[in-house]
Amino acid sequence: MRTRAVAGAGLALLALLALLGARLGLRDGRRPAVPADGGSPSGPGGLAAPAERFADDVVYALAPEQIPAIDEPRTVSVRATVLPPTEPVLSVEIGGASRAYPIRYLLFHEIVNDELGGVPLAVTYCPLCNTGIVFERPVVHGRTLTFGVSGLLLHSNLVMVDRETGSLWSQALGEAIGGELEGARLELVPAAIVSWSDWSSAHPDGTVLGTPTYAPLGPKTGGQPPYGVTPYRGYDRGGRPPFVRGRIDHRLPAFARVLAIVSEEDPVAIPFAALRERAVRGWSVLPLRVAGEPVVVFWRAGTVSALDAPLLADSRDVGAAGAFSPIVDGRRLRFVATDDGIIDAPTGSRWDVLGRAISGPLRGASLRRVPSFDSFWFDWAAFRPQTRIAGT
Repeated sequence: MRTRAVAGAGLALLALLALLGARLGLRDGRRPAVPADGGSPSGPGGLAAPAERFADDVVYALAPEQIPAIDEPRTVSVRATVLPPTEPVLSVEIGGASRAYPIRYLLFHEIVNDELGGVPLAVTYCPLCNTGIVFERPVVHGRTLTFGVSGLLLHSNLVMVDRETGSLWSQALGEAIGGELEGARLELVPAAIVSWSDWSSAHPDGTVLGTPTYAPLGPKTGGQPPYGVTPYRGYDRGGRPPFVRGRIDHRLPAFARVLAIVSEEDPVAIPFAALRERAVRGWSVLPLRVAGEPVVVFWRAGTVSALDAPLLADSRDVGAAGAFSPIVDGRRLRFVATDDGIIDAPTGSRWDVLGRAISGPLRGASLRRVPSFDSFWFDWAAFRPQTRIAGT
């Protein structure tokens, strides 16, 4: 009975999401964005118009902020949090402070305007592209920007709007694609999608985004969102991605999960499937070079998809990955996957998927994270067509 009710809630939300691309221009969103100068809107719902080079690929979807960002996040302790161990969370660490953002909440809200370690953050997740990306919120005209969900999509990817200037921002690019701040870039903050078990074990004293208290998709839907349920059930199992107007790069299946390494001169995509194939008891290591610099990729089984079964806890295991510099205290380490996990050959220290030495002579050391994030192949390739594929 519970599964049937849960599936019904997911289908209802999917029906509403099916309106995407219909150029609704609705006005029942929570806080529509308007141009900062109070002038006439140049796009549906009072949004700025996207720059000409993006205009043909932008889909006008839900009303501005009909999917409500979280503006006053409530945080709780690890001890006060109950999540299935394999559920995905977005991990952020800044200046010794650590916080987990459960994907079960980001599925319904997509943006959290937060602060961690004294740094204003925009914590973002696009379910259609499986991209969890965190940015530092900049100060413009003396005000710290806050972001909402614009209701637009670029290559099926989240387009944000800042409420202070009305500018549009591409999540995948971290760049303003329309409005007063067009061309400006956001600073990427290291983050990774990992399992609740792995994160909570690594950060027992960290904080966790608590359960949000308002409903998604505008006031007409009402009620508490069915957190723990995905409204995108079966989404990542194939087919043509929705809301993509351009050509799909067929070097990999469209919905192949990849770890996308951000490099202007040498963007790289590492398929999760390739990492799984080379795994030893659920652990995998891939050394490579990016823009001439050494990089090591870790992968670990045990993190489920947020876009598969109706209940997140019942979804299939897709694993978690991270990219790191293999250099510690000026020494380049060589890593191998073993029956006991990931070991560095010089010292025999054991490392977790977050790039932390958890035993051995280097215990307590951490690898520097290389800018990267999870993505579906179709999305990353649309934004970075020059990407090379590694690990296959």
